[in-house]
Amino acid sequence: MPSASLTWLWVMPPATMPTAPLRDDLLCSFAILDTRGRIHVDFELEEPVETDATKFDLLAPTVVRPRRALAAGAPQPAPDELLPDQMTPEVGIVRQFPFSSSSQRMSVICRTLGRRHMDLYCKGAPEKVEGLCRPESGESESLPAESVPADFHTVLHQYTVKGYRVLALAYRRLDAKLHWHQAQRLKRDQVECDMEMTGLLVMQNSLKPQTTPVIETLQRASVRSVMVTGDNLLTAVSVARECGMIPPEAAAVVVTAHPPTGERPAYLEYTTAAADVAPVHSADDEVFVPLWTGAGSYRLAVTGRSWRVLQQHFPHLMARIVVQGTVFARMAPEQKAQLVETLQDQGYTVGMCGDGANDCEALKAAHVGISLSEAEASVAAPFTSKVADITCVPTVMREGRCALTTSFGTFQYMALYSLVQFVSVLLLYKHYSNLGDLQFLYIDLVITTSVAVLMGYTAPAPRLHRRRPAGSLLGAGTLCSILTQMGLAAGAQLAAMYLLERQPWFQPVPPTGASRDVTVVCWENTVVFFVSSYQYLILATAFSKGPPFRRPFYTNRLFLGALLLLSALQTTLVLWPEPHLVSWFGLAPPRPEDRTLRYSLLAVTAGHCVLALSLEKFVFGAEWFKRVTRPCGCKKGPKNRYKLVLREVEADPTWPPLGQKVPAEDAPS
Repeated sequence: MPSASLTWLWVMPPATMPTAPLRDDLLCSFAILDTRGRIHVDFELEEPVETDATKFDLLAPTVVRPRRALAAGAPQPAPDELLPDQMTPEVGIVRQFPFSSSSQRMSVICRTLGRRHMDLYCKGAPEKVEGLCRPESGESESLPAESVPADFHTVLHQYTVKGYRVLALAYRRLDAKLHWHQAQRLKRDQVECDMEMTGLLVMQNSLKPQTTPVIETLQRASVRSVMVTGDNLLTAVSVARECGMIPPEAAAVVVTAHPPTGERPAYLEYTTAAADVAPVHSADDEVFVPLWTGAGSYRLAVTGRSWRVLQQHFPHLMARIVVQGTVFARMAPEQKAQLVETLQDQGYTVGMCGDGANDCEALKAAHVGISLSEAEASVAAPFTSKVADITCVPTVMREGRCALTTSFGTFQYMALYSLVQFVSVLLLYKHYSNLGDLQFLYIDLVITTSVAVLMGYTAPAPRLHRRRPAGSLLGAGTLCSILTQMGLAAGAQLAAMYLLERQPWFQPVPPTGASRDVTVVCWENTVVFFVSSYQYLILATAFSKGPPFRRPFYTNRLFLGALLLLSALQTTLVLWPEPHLVSWFGLAPPRPEDRTLRYSLLAVTAGHCVLALSLEKFVFGAEWFKRVTRPCGCKKGPKNRYKLVLREVEADPTWPPLGQKVPAEDAPS
């Protein structure tokens, strides 16, 4: 490979594959890890067959060979009789150094058919592989000078800025005296050095068609999206722009943290990403002018190396970095977890999507982890998607918000169920009566249990809304709702008792004196039982809230059926009391002159229903109520730290100091 120009290639068929060592590097360093890559280059991987008798002390190597050997019918000469260019590119893999996130590369030691020496082939992150290759000018006269071309960074920049994923390929010829047993004992640092750069493998990092619509859905719901990846920074910035994480009008500002060296302290450098720099042509040369000069919106981009320096020398800036950062590239697994924890420290509720073993720590640290693979990542994540894309994220959020709203509604209903029953018993005690045993059983088991269980079956809303559900049981909306609904229920029962006492035929229960006996079968008991039984159904409907987090309650067929059935049964008891049911429930026997009272009780119940539903819909569930009650609370400012950080940044016109080098002592705190 000439030193003046860097070779780049697309995966191609064997007929057009370049000659060794670049071809062998592609086959051994890349194809054995990616099944699709083997199909594209039309090579096959043949692994030794292990049986119970041969799986111990197995010396047969894995072999990579073309699917089509020499032409059919042609004579097959012995390997020793072939010239190097005539040999079938059949490569045996002697040892593999697997990929690790810390090394950002993988290597294999191979031996090609017909050769008497072994070779090392390496693939990995270009900046890592570059550091393991010989520089342009060889330091030793015994080593060839050609290794890393002078235009390496230029060519790499050309493809990464366009969003391509780029891997560097390198090669090293090992000593002919190295044999198989020695190769098994070698450490990777002993052989992954003084390599020769053989080329770049350029792959199109195309987005899945579902990605951009999902990102747009999250943005409409005011959900912040952050990319954390192990890829190149410029590639990540390009992909972030393509999917909409970085808006077209926003600039991508790269924060580069340099560690201290000698007498120079650590410092920060803020520059625009290459995609935000436009070439201006002149008669002499080409000048690059930044498209963004510090005004308007921007997004920060950080690499894993800078993240490490920021943690050590600029911890006071970490809040600003994570609050305004959108792209975090070349991040190690532990750094991904640190990013999640730092976001949580700022008050964010963090959800993490990942599909590899490198994401396990972050998936476990996040509030909600979603594995897009059923392999290693699924062990650390509570949710696993069977579809390998992020379409599940809005679904999980809609289900979560629906579940939270259902939990709060169920809590409010169960709290008011107890309070309403307490008011009923207290009112009846005042009139020397009480609810009967069967009435208690009917209220507790038939009404309350049925609606409390079924109200949770309401499905989530079809779309993700930008509003957030209540996050505290002690919030103003929740407490005001409970107290107001309790007052309405008590008022309805008092109104029913008032209507009863105004009836000319009504005779109250006589005082029992010192006796503790109470009268169950009486009109006071009947009226309170009638009204309170309706109230449990009304409150279940009021707290079974619909949009924006759940579908309307009437879409829950089981819940709606239970409401209609129980309401029909209760109405039958009120208007058309059947003697057996009256006797069974311990109600007062019907009278010819009590029809007016029965219809009046239905009117009181209907009024209570309208008021209860209206309050939950238009008052306690409205945004204006939240704004009105906010000053009444003890909260003087934003509860979450990230909101305070955003205020600080908005009030600081010098942030970020684009084009400046800021030492640690001068960085804003």
